[in-house]
Amino acid sequence: MPFEARGTPMTVEIVGRYAETEDTGRVLLTPTETFEAAGVEVGIPSWRVSVDPGSDRAEVAARLAGALPEGTDIFAIESAEGRADPVIFPLLALAAITVVVALGNLAATMASTAGERLRQAGVLRALGVSTRGLLAEAAVAGAVVGGAAAVVGLPLGFAASGLLLDSVMGLIGIGPGLFGPPVAGPVLVLFAVGIALGAVVGVAAALPVVRKPTSVLLRAE
Repeated sequence: MPFEARGTPMTVEIVGRYAETEDTGRVLLTPTETFEAAGVEVGIPSWRVSVDPGSDRAEVAARLAGALPEGTDIFAIESAEGRADPVIFPLLALAAITVVVALGNLAATMASTAGERLRQAGVLRALGVSTRGLLAEAAVAGAVVGGAAAVVGLPLGFAASGLLLDSVMGLIGIGPGLFGPPVAGPVLVLFAVGIALGAVVGVAAALPVVRKPTSVLLRAE
């Protein structure tokens, strides 16, 4: 979409639309970086400030007006903090349920595997492997499964959430691409958590097996 900003020709790509009765469809929303990249100097004629509930909005607006250039409009509005809780809490609950179900499936898999390897555990113990050694083996196996699940699940989860966010942002007129790629730090933390949870589940699944006497383990089919 071509237009002029203070005499400078510019072209922008429309990434979303929204409907507001008061602007007659002639308002263009774009970051100030768009103008800065084209070398157009733009000021900020108005500020919308979010204040904590209970604060004097008029006082906040007056103090800001004294610190900003003359003629700047200040709109002090009450903070919307907490208004999204009815939406966020169900999503967090759904995520928690998903994690619990995934851990349950992992525990069932590890328990089944441990049950099928009773005789092997008995042979290892007869050869001198301690209970701690058997638990360490189970922890390593669980950590490998947890790490593999994180390697597969995290990229798929981030990709799906990115597509969903782009779709929602496009529908409300903000446009796709608002959220960048995930930060490496949190991703590594989630990966480490997946490995740790896998190790814990592996040990928990192996405990009933390693507590059995060696004679019982050796007689297992």
